[in-house]
Amino acid sequence: MAEHEQAGVLIPPGYWPDYRKDLGILLWEALMTWQLTLKAKACEYVMQHYLLGGNRLAEENLANAQELIWGAKFVRDGAEEDGTTRNMASPALAGLVVDFFYATPSVLGHLFLEVFVQEVPKSVVCLAATALRAAIDEYAITGIRQDHQFKSSTYSKVFIQLMAMQAKIDGNCKHAAMTRALRMSWATTGSALLGGKMATTSKDDFEVVLD
Repeated sequence: MAEHEQAGVLIPPGYWPDYRKDLGILLWEALMTWQLTLKAKACEYVMQHYLLGGNRLAEENLANAQELIWGAKFVRDGAEEDGTTRNMASPALAGLVVDFFYATPSVLGHLFLEVFVQEVPKSVVCLAATALRAAIDEYAITGIRQDHQFKSSTYSKVFIQLMAMQAKIDGNCKHAAMTRALRMSWATTGSALLGGKMATTSKDDFEVVLD
């Protein structure tokens, strides 16, 4: 409907009341597909960047998954030469953000240029990190991959805690600048991919290292 209005195509009066139920079903199915696609992409990046997968022993997967989850280590990328921890910087997170939100003309980064053009929104980074956590969780019970549905009722708390982590980072000038530089870099990379068209967890599971 929005695309038709932007193109100057008139929408018949009563269209929304008459087709509200059908449109609601289509929107729900689209959202479910969107969640499934993000989770599937997250699984790909987990396999690429972490020591997890079907080619490893269950015990190894279990230990590695739990290590990644503890303190949210899966979103870090080591440290700078001066020892400063690189928060919200893991290659898996960077790859997932650029791939899912920028890589094709139909994705959000292209549809909402004004939101994504300068830097990746913090909430988007946290959403991508939540999807990575969901993919890692598949190995965190027995070490043998078990499908976990990526849905709000299960992972909203993870998202909220990741947003709280980001808020702590924003409260530290040095780390805030580092993570903002990354978000800007990812947006630049995503824009280039489009040909330049863009101008249940405990509290202790999440830890920001500000040193």
